Amino acid sequence: MIYENFKNRLISELEMKRDMLVVKEKDNRLEPLFGIKNANDKLYSSILEWFDIIALRNVEGLVASLYQAKGISYLMENSGSKCNDMELEIEGQRRIIEFKTQPNSMDTSTMRRFADRLRRSESPVMVVFLLKDGTESRKAIASFAMRMERLEGICPDCVLFEDFLELAFGKEERDAFCKSMANFKEEMHKVIGYQVTELFNPYNLEKHRKDLNQELQKFDYDRIRKQRSLNSGVKDISDNDLEILKKKYLYSGRYKILLGEGDFAESYLTSEWLYRKYVFLDDLDNTFIVSGFLKSVEQLLWDVILQVGSGRKIRNVEISEENKDEIDKTLGALERFIGAWENTDLFYKSFGGDKNLVRKYVKAQIADWRDKYRNGYFHKHNLKDKKRIDEIRDETYFLYMLILGAIKLTDEQVKRMG
Repeated sequence: MIYENFKNRLISELEMKRDMLVVKEKDNRLEPLFGIKNANDKLYSSILEWFDIIALRNVEGLVASLYQAKGISYLMENSGSKCNDMELEIEGQRRIIEFKTQPNSMDTSTMRRFADRLRRSESPVMVVFLLKDGTESRKAIASFAMRMERLEGICPDCVLFEDFLELAFGKEERDAFCKSMANFKEEMHKVIGYQVTELFNPYNLEKHRKDLNQELQKFDYDRIRKQRSLNSGVKDISDNDLEILKKKYLYSGRYKILLGEGDFAESYLTSEWLYRKYVFLDDLDNTFIVSGFLKSVEQLLWDVILQVGSGRKIRNVEISEENKDEIDKTLGALERFIGAWENTDLFYKSFGGDKNLVRKYVKAQIADWRDKYRNGYFHKHNLKDKKRIDEIRDETYFLYMLILGAIKLTDEQVKRMG
């Protein structure tokens, strides 16, 4: 059970880091002109490098669990996020245990600093390398020990992790560990290689879309409208107006384009994936969750304007497929286009027949949202607060409904966006 818990922790941490790296890679993908490695190769390497860090951090917890299970005392130096030093009794002698991934990972300056630490230690130090037992592994740690003695005049006791388990707990524990880890590499590679270019495999993506289909339909848009009416100082639309907007958005099925193949849909699907898996974890940097929601609104608004605004202008550049690379697609510019009086005809009439009311309301809601979140959300203390993340998510859902419910789109235009 101890080893299964250890593997589950590794898988959980690796999945989270993998997903964050995939999202970051999508946002910052640069390809060298003459590079041999493609972006996925580099992404895969990054995940493997992070896995070494994750393994090193968790192996100490594994050893601590073994000592606790056997009722043996141990000491662990608390040093924050750094891997801790453990002081354990092995073969009747107190030892400081240093866990390392590779014996060849130290350059000369790193080795010198490490040797200085060993000299200052009050107890003998055992360096435990997280390598699979084998001839090459044993040759590598023997070479490391000789190099330490030759360069620094100090020769620490160096062992493999399996040897350490036998020294500390006996051969039965070593055998139990080896048996539990028999399929470890295959399990980890399944996690690492799982759709490294995307966050979802086809089965999970389909399930994710079905879940969000229900979420978008059942979401309490009335609650958010009341909150934003109270908080934003914007003239409110009526209950009947809101029902008209919801009918266009939900009952006509426009909301389904958020589950499609567009850029805005990818941003929304990704943020929801990360939100559902990770937002409840303590001390998680939720930057990627929030940035996807914010980006999705900007992308959605641009795709809508591209459909309905052909021939009109944004900052004196005509809206067309041919010009779209030259157009200012920032949220501020798009908001000003939506709010312009001459574009009132792009909106449905309100229940009272006033298009201006709907246009002004949508424009004001986007402006208020942009000011609160798009321009100021990257404060780290905000991103640690789940209530803040929920607020951004809720109001983003409300904007989806306003944009797709208030602006006149033909069925063909909606189809092109999906």
